[in-house]
Amino acid sequence: MAVLEVGRLVGLGQDVAITSLQPAWPLQPQDRTAPVVLPVYYHWVFATGSGGDFESLVRTLWENIPVHLGSGFGTRPVDASAPGSGLSWPGAVVALEGAGVSRGPLVVTESGQA
Repeated sequence: MAVLEVGRLVGLGQDVAITSLQPAWPLQPQDRTAPVVLPVYYHWVFATGSGGDFESLVRTLWENIPVHLGSGFGTRPVDASAPGSGLSWPGAVVALEGAGVSRGPLVVTESGQA
């Protein structure tokens, strides 16, 4: 997201004559008199097909996950021993969790609310 006005203008493909680091939008509520147009750097769309809505597909996946996958399933080891900026943590490997890692069981009430 463009936080500074110069970044906002560049992102919109406009000419930039600004040399100061001013915010991309007014900070004070009373100064917000017009909408602010911000550039879109990344956009994606998600939809399910005829197989069902998102919840029903996740439930189907959950019911079919083999129990033998183990506690490391959904994570990947990442070398964090040299993160940069002069920092060092020799031998450091952390487990990076993927988007599919569960934070616990899905509990749904009778009304269908998760």
